[in-house]
Amino acid sequence: MSFFPECPIFKQKVYDDVFKKMEEKHLTRADQDRKENTDLLKEIIEKKFISLMKRDQLFQLIFDRVDVGGSYYKGTKYGKPDEVKLHLVHKLGNINSTLNRKKPRPKFTVKFTNSNYKEVDVKLVSAFEFNSVQLNSSYQRYNENKLPFRVTLKPFHGYGLNSDLYWRLSFLENEKDTLRDEVRPVIKLIKKLRDAYDLKSITGNQIETIFFHEMFKYRSDLIQFLGASKTYLFIHGRKELLAALEKRYLASFWNSAYSLIDSSDPDYYDQVSRLRNILDGIDSKIEEDPDRLLYVF
Repeated sequence: MSFFPECPIFKQKVYDDVFKKMEEKHLTRADQDRKENTDLLKEIIEKKFISLMKRDQLFQLIFDRVDVGGSYYKGTKYGKPDEVKLHLVHKLGNINSTLNRKKPRPKFTVKFTNSNYKEVDVKLVSAFEFNSVQLNSSYQRYNENKLPFRVTLKPFHGYGLNSDLYWRLSFLENEKDTLRDEVRPVIKLIKKLRDAYDLKSITGNQIETIFFHEMFKYRSDLIQFLGASKTYLFIHGRKELLAALEKRYLASFWNSAYSLIDSSDPDYYDQVSRLRNILDGIDSKIEEDPDRLLYVF
């Protein structure tokens, strides 16, 4: 599918001047603070905590490294720099044993106070990493590349006391490799838009998945797609997100059998309607007045 939209925003770099102003205002400082916090806390965890954890023989046997997790690893993290997610990456190798769930659970939060006397939450999550594993045919896009994937603890809502028994596939390596620098700040500003209007039913995973699908759809013209003004990509991504939300269906990029949208949320329809009204109010005049974007948040 070719990507040559009849839209002046597509090429005119004046619109990117506006985008850069939004990026400087909402992302640059927070990104710097987050990097400093993450680097420091990762070092503290490695030097202080891991040696204590290795007193457990099973932990010492399977532990491989501390690594950043979540959207920060992919370069799409948005939000206050007072929360850091770190993965305790384990590799089973040839170990043949049953891992029984123990207390404390394999996911917990440690609180630190930084040099500015601000509290920072460090979420430590156990993650098992597997290399070159052939998954079933539903995961064709993963199987084409086979970068390492992780299995992480992420409770399923609605399963009560057993919710912490469920682990999920995490394709961080593949997603980081798939994303491009041109879309990372765009994704972060769409997350900013979501938070500014308190649209909690919309997840960061949904926003990122929109761009995975769009880059795959226009893969034959990926240079043109990524060469569009970031303002255009910002508008295009929001419209695609809204369309998926209104259809109540967004296929997982890695397994299209799964939808990432849960429309059972009681606030879902109200938030989708609000997003429609927000975008209609912004986009109707954006070509006449690009600076209008500066007042979106």
